[in-house]
Amino acid sequence: HKGGEVLDREKRLLIRAALAQPSAAVPAWTEWRADFAGPNASSSLSWAGGYVYKNLLAAGVEDAFAKGIYRHNWLSNTSKHSMLIPALREISKITPILPLKTFGFSHAKHSLGLRPIADFDIFVNQSSVEAVATRLVELEFLPIMELSLENLLEKVRPQRGSWNFKDGAGNDLDLHWKAFDHVSEQQNERLLRENSSLLNTEFGPANYMNSAMSLAAQIYVHALQGEDRYNGLFDIFNNTHADNIDSAAKLIRELNFCVEAGQVVDELVDALDTS
Repeated sequence: HKGGEVLDREKRLLIRAALAQPSAAVPAWTEWRADFAGPNASSSLSWAGGYVYKNLLAAGVEDAFAKGIYRHNWLSNTSKHSMLIPALREISKITPILPLKTFGFSHAKHSLGLRPIADFDIFVNQSSVEAVATRLVELEFLPIMELSLENLLEKVRPQRGSWNFKDGAGNDLDLHWKAFDHVSEQQNERLLRENSSLLNTEFGPANYMNSAMSLAAQIYVHALQGEDRYNGLFDIFNNTHADNIDSAAKLIRELNFCVEAGQVVDELVDALDTS
C-alpha cells in the first residue's frame, strides 16, 4: 500500500530527527524537510516538532521551523495550564493531587514545548474521588457526555479508571482514580504512594511520580490504552535513563504488561535503526 509506505517513511524520519544521535538526526530532518514540509506534512509533526527542535539544538543546529512548533506548543500548553490553576488549587484543599501523563512529567525536567497537551490528567486517592468530583461540579467543571455525578460515581467508577470534566471555556481536567485501569484502586494507590514524593507547587502540595514510575506509566498508556503507536514513543524515549530502567522493569513486571512493554522497545529499536 503506497500511502502506508509513505506514512511509515515520514514517521521513521521524524523519529530519527527527534531522538537519534546527531549523525543520524540531522540528515533525517534534512530529508524530511525536503520531502514532507508544507502541504505534505502530516499532523504527526505537532507531536514530533518540539523534540526535533531540542535534538537538533544538541547537535548544534537551530532550525527555525522546528523552533516555531516548539514555541507554539509551549504557548498553548502554558495558557491551558494557567487557566486550570484555580481549579487545581481548590482540589488541593481537599487532597494532594498526583499529576499523570504529560502534566506529570512536564514538571521540572520535561518542557511544555515538546508536544501538545489535550487535557490535564490528575489522580486522587479512592477516599477523595467523590469529594473532588463534587467540587469540580461546583466549580462548573461538568462530566463530559452530560453524565450525572450520581451515575459517574455509582455506575462508571466501577468500570473505568477516569472521566473528563470540562468547563464552559473548554478547559479539560481528566480525573483519575486509577492510573492503571487493569488493577484495583487499592493497588493503584499503593504503587503510586510508594513511588512518588510530595512537592510544593503553584497550585498547592502535589505528589509527583519518580522517574521509574513515570516511565512505567508512559509505557502502559502507549501499549495498552490505544494511544497512537507513534506519538508516545517520544515521551517514553525522553524519560528513559540508565538509572530508572531496572526499577521501571520491576514495576512493569508487577503490573503484568511485560509483553506489551517489549513491543514498545521493539518499535523504538526499529524506528531508530539507521542501517
